[in-house]
Amino acid sequence: MKQLSTIVISQTGTLLEVFFTLPLVYVMRQHKENQCKIVFVANEQARPLVQACEWIDFFLSKEMVLADPTLLQQYKAQIFISANNDVSVAKLAKKVQIPVRVGDRNYWRNWFNANKLVNISVLKGKLVRHQMQRIVALAKVFKTNVYFSAEMLNGITGLSKISLPSPEIANKIDPQKFNLVLQLSNPIANLQWPLAKFESLCKCLDNKAFNVIIIAEKQYELSQFPSYIHNLTGRLDLADTMTLLAAADGIVATNTIELQIVSALQKKALGLYNNAYPYTPTNQKPAGNKASVLVEKKHCTKCQNGATCQCLQTLSEQKVLAIIQKWPQSLHNKFNTPISSNTP
Repeated sequence: MKQLSTIVISQTGTLLEVFFTLPLVYVMRQHKENQCKIVFVANEQARPLVQACEWIDFFLSKEMVLADPTLLQQYKAQIFISANNDVSVAKLAKKVQIPVRVGDRNYWRNWFNANKLVNISVLKGKLVRHQMQRIVALAKVFKTNVYFSAEMLNGITGLSKISLPSPEIANKIDPQKFNLVLQLSNPIANLQWPLAKFESLCKCLDNKAFNVIIIAEKQYELSQFPSYIHNLTGRLDLADTMTLLAAADGIVATNTIELQIVSALQKKALGLYNNAYPYTPTNQKPAGNKASVLVEKKHCTKCQNGATCQCLQTLSEQKVLAIIQKWPQSLHNKFNTPISSNTP
């Protein structure tokens, strides 16, 4: 029997970057005709996301690998791919003598640790825009098909192993309504949509059609919000959040991992974006076939220096409402009563 090859993919960046790397796992499996094992190295916080991907066999936290290099060595990998140019892990891959080590040639430190360097910024003579496409382009070195649109890549993230929600979360889901998740926070503090606009949006939504669930990393006091909303802010870890998103019908959020997950699950997703690189829709939009984005049509630079993003500050709740108030119509068979609108 042919021995399975082992591929180590290292992505120790943000949760968004881990998500954008999942299609690379699929591409490498296809390259090896599924005759391989995938070891994924990421920060510990990404464990629930990585373990939800059906194409990943083993998860190793960066913290554990750096503390004990033999953990990486024991898999006897043939291929190492550095998806985010983490020098500490790349050095270790070289030290344990993984034969093929792939990295982005445009990052000069990779020249010391990788022996297969790839220009991930260009495919077929054209600049690559979306971050998913750039990461998948690392597989060019194996002469495999990497010419996917962002929309195609969004459909091959493999998130089929998300657990069922706990009773506490399941009780917040209403099968007779459109279960809408609103995410208040963003890991980058100056890229948040104002809380007052979320409040105004909730007051415009028809509670006969929408079941609104609000999440955020930290806890918010939402006494000014309508009484029928479910406030789960500060109460869910990533694993619990993923089970909620899998059970919900749609989300409104800024550029977050939660927005991307809902988009990948082919649910309604509305992303509220700015125009400052690298967080633009062109670079990081949710690419699911039911996803859309809102962004002010102007170039934004102030938020690159840590100032509050004016693009998001001026994005009106009426524009958001105009899109999402139509969402329950796609699930009209769930309702026992006609859908009405409280839009002012």
